[in-house]
Amino acid sequence: MKTAGKSGRQSRSSSQSETPPSSSEIKARKLIHDARQEGDPAAALELAQRAADLSPDDPHVQASLQHVVLGRLSKDAFVAFMAETDKHYVITFRDSRPVVIPKARAKPDLYPQPHPTDGEHALGMLWWLVLGLLPAGIGAMLLSPLVVSRGIDVLFRRGAAGRERRRAWVAILMAGLLGLIGMVFSLLLAIHLVR
Repeated sequence: MKTAGKSGRQSRSSSQSETPPSSSEIKARKLIHDARQEGDPAAALELAQRAADLSPDDPHVQASLQHVVLGRLSKDAFVAFMAETDKHYVITFRDSRPVVIPKARAKPDLYPQPHPTDGEHALGMLWWLVLGLLPAGIGAMLLSPLVVSRGIDVLFRRGAAGRERRRAWVAILMAGLLGLIGMVFSLLLAIHLVR
């Protein structure tokens, strides 16, 4: 019991020993507070913009600026897109100066991804199974356990996304089906050769 209390005190003292906010962060937070209290949307936007100029990477400042912009858009939906950089959008409202809005994410996700995920790779292996059906199903019969094992690996991987799990299930079921079709073709070939 005493050790738990001691570690609790240590964690509190370590959180208190964080670096204090700089003067620009303090000014930005005051401007955010003033913007939230301001009744006039144009004045609130001006205060939030000044806070963003002082501390552009602060998530509280970005959230406050986005909130003020959405409040302004709810009053008047006119917005003009002026420019875009890697980190900001520059827009203007009716009768206002240009406003710099930080992007929520700096770069969009690449599509298609440069490297296929494991689930996509397992689904891609199904084409080899289809080609394996051509030589009397022997290729499909031999390759289907490889696809099933790849799908099982994806299913048991921690942190795999739901989409990847669905792809793995589709790959397992299709590999089983194509493997069975390959066995039927191979059995038909064997019966034909025996006669």
